[in-house]
Amino acid sequence: DFACYGGRRSPHRPPTDELAKRRWQAIRDQEEDRFRALFAAGLRHEAKQKAGKRRRGKKKVKPLTEARQQELLELRMQRWRAKHRPVYKARRSRSQLPERVEIQIAVPPGYEHLSLQEVRQEFRRLLDDHVQATKAKQAEQGLPPFRGDARAKVESTDPFAAAGPCWPNPKDR
Repeated sequence: DFACYGGRRSPHRPPTDELAKRRWQAIRDQEEDRFRALFAAGLRHEAKQKAGKRRRGKKKVKPLTEARQQELLELRMQRWRAKHRPVYKARRSRSQLPERVEIQIAVPPGYEHLSLQEVRQEFRRLLDDHVQATKAKQAEQGLPPFRGDARAKVESTDPFAAAGPCWPNPKDR
């Protein structure tokens, strides 16, 4: 009804479609006006009761003036909005990376006896050993060495282009 595709939309989140957004805002405004009228009627009733008590002289009752009624109405509406109209904060876009990311690296379990610098050296040594073993295995099997322009070739391809016909392709039968 309010143009939300892909899951349930929070009731406090405005719809993306412009027409739906106007309808959604009108519905919210009507609901707020209804509660404002309800609160105002309650304040008018309270003012009449206080005026009656003052007239009867039962006790000293401070009058509820129009200005005070308006002030109380605004306070009640603020509380109502805070409860029923939380401010929607849009999530950060996941399509953009932050400028800077800081990662705290801790010593992994089993390496507590080493300092962080020693752990880094140990993992670097293990990585270098693995790379050397992989290169030796490739040389032993007669495979060509890794070509440095492979990354540029991959980056030059369009990630949204079709990869080719899917198998089985009913048209090519």
